[in-house]
Amino acid sequence: MRRYFCAPNATDFDNQKRIWDGDDNDSARIDIGVDEFGSFQFCDLNCDGRVDGFDIDAFVLALTDPLIYYAAHPDCDASLGDLNGDGDVNGFDIDPFVEALAGK
Repeated sequence: MRRYFCAPNATDFDNQKRIWDGDDNDSARIDIGVDEFGSFQFCDLNCDGRVDGFDIDAFVLALTDPLIYYAAHPDCDASLGDLNGDGDVNGFDIDPFVEALAGK
């Protein structure tokens, strides 16, 4: 079996995540292609392919109750809310989230 290693916050050429652990079970999937298949963009917390007001409720769940977040969005990844790249979805991500929604 071939093993691939990837930095925790690695992204592909269009800034999509390479490592995905959608249910936080420490069993991540790594896409080794130049462009990730099926990955979503940061701030798209409901994983509908758009960053918009519909992501607000999902962001709040990811921030306050990840278990409920994963129940509501089982095919998504709460770490999409880690907008400051510190490895956690926390209060420090609120300002970057608002800026992303505003298109800044």
